[in-house]
Amino acid sequence: MSLFLELAGIFINIVMPVFVLVLLGALAGRTLELEARTMTRYAYYLLAPAFVLNIIGDANVSGALALRMIGYIVVVEVGCALLGYGVARLLGRSRKMIGAYILVGVFGNVGNFGLPIIEFRLGTEALVPATVYFLAVSTTSFIIGVAAAGGSQGGVLAGVKSVVRTPALVAIIPALLFNMSGGMPVALERIVNLLAGAMIPTMLATLGVQLGRMQDFHFRWDML
Repeated sequence: MSLFLELAGIFINIVMPVFVLVLLGALAGRTLELEARTMTRYAYYLLAPAFVLNIIGDANVSGALALRMIGYIVVVEVGCALLGYGVARLLGRSRKMIGAYILVGVFGNVGNFGLPIIEFRLGTEALVPATVYFLAVSTTSFIIGVAAAGGSQGGVLAGVKSVVRTPALVAIIPALLFNMSGGMPVALERIVNLLAGAMIPTMLATLGVQLGRMQDFHFRWDML
């Protein structure tokens, strides 16, 4: 009974708030006719870089630990890609579907869901390693995903270059500089803090808007 109550408490206090924000996003998207594209671009170009600046700029984590985390993440991501490739080949799927299996294997929702759940369960101090994990997973999965999909119109190399230019990744450089120099100016820090605080709820609401606009959903066994 105590285990059930503990699990119920974890769900209500940690997991449920995340899904409530997604649900609110879906309802608001339909009622207010919100544009998911605008919300996504706002979060992508402004909120995500501010979040990285806010977390990494004040982080107190050793370089050796960060490198170990990144190395572990790369190994896991490559392993998931190989597993997806192997399963698709065993099932006799087409080349296009093999790429889809690889994409499913490497892309995890470690940002929208992972960051708030970790913060609710472990506190704000856990956001530092969680952000390192989030950035490493995003970078690795995008590079593998671009290669699996055959690249964009400009090819795989152009796709990788676009990943490197991702605003959240570009923000790592000034974040590290601020970290080594003792922090940001007060005015800039307050602006960044305000923007960073809006990232997670905006991303969750945007996900809800996108899910609320889904139409003609058809289940396929490949989804399992």
